Amino acid sequence: FLMNYFWLCQMAWMVCEAVVMHRILVTAVLHSRIPRYMLKFNLACWGVPLIFPTIGMIWGQDDLANPKTCFVREQYGWITFYSPVVLCISFNIVIFIWTA
Repeated sequence: FLMNYFWLCQMAWMVCEAVVMHRILVTAVLHSRIPRYMLKFNLACWGVPLIFPTIGMIWGQDDLANPKTCFVREQYGWITFYSPVVLCISFNIVIFIWTA
C-alpha cells in the first residue's frame, strides 16, 4: 500500500512540476497567478494518489500485494497503479511538448 502510494505521489509531483514549468515559461507574459498554489499542489499531490491504493485495498483486500516482491499484483495493478502512472507521464509529455 505505502510503496504504491508514494510512487503515485511522486508522479503527481511530477505533474505539478510540469504545470509550474508551463506557467513560468508560457504564461509569464500574462502575469496570471494561482492564489495559495503550494497549498493546492500539496493537497492534490498527497490527496489524489491516496484514492488509487485505497481502491486497491478495498478491491484486493489481503491479495493486493505479492509477498515476494512487495509490489501490487498484476490484476490489481492495472487500475490502481499502471493507469495513473501512464496518465501522469502522458500528461507530462503533452505539457512539455506544448511548452516547447
